[in-house]
Amino acid sequence: MSIPYAMINAYGDGPFTGNPAAVLVIEQDQLRDPQLQQIAAEMNVSETAFIYRGATNNQFQLRWFTPQVEVNLCGHATLASAHYLYHFGIVPTDITIHFHTLSGELVVSLHDGVLRMRLPQESPVACSAPSDLITALGVIPRAVSKNRMDYIVELADEQDVRQLQVEFSLIAGLDARGVVVTSRADDPSIDIVCRTFYPRIGIDEDPVTGSAFCALAPYWMKRLRNNTILKVVQLSIRGGSATLMLEDEIVIQEGSCFVWAEGSLHI
Repeated sequence: MSIPYAMINAYGDGPFTGNPAAVLVIEQDQLRDPQLQQIAAEMNVSETAFIYRGATNNQFQLRWFTPQVEVNLCGHATLASAHYLYHFGIVPTDITIHFHTLSGELVVSLHDGVLRMRLPQESPVACSAPSDLITALGVIPRAVSKNRMDYIVELADEQDVRQLQVEFSLIAGLDARGVVVTSRADDPSIDIVCRTFYPRIGIDEDPVTGSAFCALAPYWMKRLRNNTILKVVQLSIRGGSATLMLEDEIVIQEGSCFVWAEGSLHI
């Protein structure tokens, strides 16, 4: 069996930037779940996306796997999946794509060459910081919140976020998918910065995390009351950026993607 695939950098505009996702378009029942997990482990990037063809040319089922587990929500691999469908001509560029996922229907469209993705808000609520979280980060947070997925930790400034060295084993033991660390940006053309850590699901530090932006957008909009649009930069080694907006219970994310490899899997 030969299955085409592409490696796509999401929230980046060239090779070696953004967050890489492997994307495959498959038929229903073509592969069993254990095979999907094996492929994701073999790809060994933070997420492998499997797109199932639907009844119409713009309706698809979408699933995401880390090298270790299937996840409920992944922003960068959704953006990459839409880019795959547009780039390879599976969906015309003037058509909106609807993905049916474990987090409901996710919608992506293309505007002047920029992908615009609509994901659910994941607003965090203020909480007490577990002692292991403080120990793992080695700094005193300005504020700690939590949503259904992650701890959101605000630090004093961008330098604290950049210099952070974490104990992954302690983060993996927390009662959360992972930890999102954030602060205001030093650069006045950027609003906020962040880094994200997910050792519990096999990703020590994620390059760029769309699902984390679903928490950061409502979190920072409340604090930056004059802002209706946020520019976020993720300070991973690879780096990446997005523009965020809120609409009702939706976080609109705009970002770019780049196809840096393509080929076929032989199973």
